[in-house]
Amino acid sequence: MVLAVCIVLTIFATFFQSEDILFFYDKLLITDESIQVPYDTILKNRNQLEAQKVWLTQSEVDNSPHKYGFNELTWRKVNNKVGFEPNVNDALVHILNMAQPSMMHVEYIGFGCSVGKTLFLLDHVLHDSMLTCIDADPLTNAAKSYFKQPTRDTAEAAEWSSERGNKVHWHSADHAVWPQHSLQSRDAFVLVHVRGYSTAKSLRTFAERVEAAELNGRQVLVVIEDVDPSDPAVAEALLEVWRASNIKGEFGALITNLLSSIETQPRKVFFVGAQRITDALLSDKVKRR
Repeated sequence: MVLAVCIVLTIFATFFQSEDILFFYDKLLITDESIQVPYDTILKNRNQLEAQKVWLTQSEVDNSPHKYGFNELTWRKVNNKVGFEPNVNDALVHILNMAQPSMMHVEYIGFGCSVGKTLFLLDHVLHDSMLTCIDADPLTNAAKSYFKQPTRDTAEAAEWSSERGNKVHWHSADHAVWPQHSLQSRDAFVLVHVRGYSTAKSLRTFAERVEAAELNGRQVLVVIEDVDPSDPAVAEALLEVWRASNIKGEFGALITNLLSSIETQPRKVFFVGAQRITDALLSDKVKRR
């Protein structure tokens, strides 16, 4: 069954890229349209980001063995102004704006978010929630300055309490498997955000982490940046993430175009979770076939 599904996905992704929206296996779909994010959300995010002029410095990059996921040519773009096309951070804020009215508690778990822009923006939209960053690099000085005095700060983990009542955690990727503190509130809406897991091998590793966390029965949305569904191995790994999430009840998934915060060309982003959210992310002009 998995092989057959992967073949279908590969054929769709390879030969039908000109279509607005492509169905794939029940409620999983591919679209060449960017998701619809309200302009006022984008404008508010850009204005908030303008408050911090420098997010990453030369010395931080030089002293990091992982270079915060960038190379010498690309890291400087982190400090550039962001355009007004919707990017992944805009989508996350939009998702939380949709989810929060019915949820008392939100838990964000980000793999690869140490620059701090995502945490910064989500702290402005959430309150009394939990933000967790798992990364090989520590939070940047800019992010630490925003969250102010830590309640804990070691080489393996750090914690802050934001002025909006959010608990902020950073865990070293070398030691963290899944943040156990994130599982304390069973009624929480869980948003899992993944960067840097674009290969089939890394996606399978992530699927194992999700399965071990036993998220079944909880309202979960998983967002994975920069995927290539035309690669059969990646397509199969995405299905493993789908199955590992084990989300029951209303369920949907989509692969759509979005910008990263520093790129000018859209890349495929994978969403899997509550169907009411995946449906709401689609533009009204995109018609289901």
